Amino acid sequence: MLALALLSSAPAASAGTAERSRRTTLIVDDGDSRRFYYRDRSDEWRNGARKPLPRERWSFRIGAGMSSASNLDDYLYASEFRGSGDFGLSDYYGGYHGPVKSSGVYSIGAEYLVARWFAVSADLSVECLWNALYDGFTDRRTGQAVGTALVFMPQARFIYLNRPGVRLYGYIGAGFVKYFGYGSGREPYRDEEGIHFHDEDDLLGAGQIVPIGIELGRRFFGFFETGLGSMFTGVRAGAGFRF
Repeated sequence: MLALALLSSAPAASAGTAERSRRTTLIVDDGDSRRFYYRDRSDEWRNGARKPLPRERWSFRIGAGMSSASNLDDYLYASEFRGSGDFGLSDYYGGYHGPVKSSGVYSIGAEYLVARWFAVSADLSVECLWNALYDGFTDRRTGQAVGTALVFMPQARFIYLNRPGVRLYGYIGAGFVKYFGYGSGREPYRDEEGIHFHDEDDLLGAGQIVPIGIELGRRFFGFFETGLGSMFTGVRAGAGFRF
């Protein structure tokens, strides 16, 4: 038996023709006569690579995650700031601060599904940071420094598995971080005269890598992901809505 052609019928005005237009016509020649078979295109999509995009291509999500390591280390300087024996007494007895504490990261984001394997998205996240200030001579607490990191992160998402109710993905992002409050955009350096600060642009580049994430649910879904970068380091989880 030899399959001669695989034709798609054109849409027509009548209900019967419209119904046939959603099906595929397979013409088979067995040597004596031709026979016509109809097969629903959804079978092709289920059994082959040609699958339609979901109707809900947009999604909106909110989430919370662990603090960004770059904010803790670079923004408010996580370790106590003391001088060393190479410098003068002012390095020993100048003011210093304790370790930085964080509220965690809270974010909102949107995504648009371009193909079954690829999507573009963007997140806006905020993180509050603070630490205690101490007098270098008496070690008494003198106050508290507070800061905020606001991150805008566009992303390219790669979908490893896309099934109804389950999606596995990863993404890379590149964006900007804006620091507000104490120490924003300032970086310390040392020389023979002691410890100094120099100012930097407080709108800085930012990046994020998430090798694996999972979404569970159809229109309403929950997500859990692990990654490293300016937005969060460790894990982030939340919920979203597709429309």
